[in-house]
Amino acid sequence: MIGDYDISFHLATGKYITDTGTINHSIDPFSFTSTNPMSTTAWLADVISIRGRCVKEDVSNLE
Repeated sequence: MIGDYDISFHLATGKYITDTGTINHSIDPFSFTSTNPMSTTAWLADVISIRGRCVKEDVSNLE
């Protein structure tokens, strides 16, 4: 079974997409050594994850 355990990448990608309003198809902005295009096959899940995390942090600040 192959799993995707890089939650930090997905949260960073979701934040990048929500901040810029675009899906990056150029060189991966989070990699220092890669010259390959960024893989954004799960972009919608990334955006939902970062939105959910932001809502959770906002609610916890109210307590």
